[in-house]
Amino acid sequence: MLKMSLKAVATFRTTHDAIAAESMAQSKGVKGRLIPLPTQISAGCGLAFMMLPEEKDNFLSAIDGEVEIQGMHE
Repeated sequence: MLKMSLKAVATFRTTHDAIAAESMAQSKGVKGRLIPLPTQISAGCGLAFMMLPEEKDNFLSAIDGEVEIQGMHE
């Protein structure tokens, strides 16, 4: 059986922003990955970065304003 857990999802306006954010986050050791945009969220480029909620501050620090986030969802 799959174990369900809360996730944080960052959305972006462009695919370029999503890929750049993933690269920056991974270079700083943030655990997460790009996923297709969940259907419950109707915004953005079609990609989102999914992480555990406790990684949210690390993620925001890793991208340090260099990439514009369209939204952060839990």
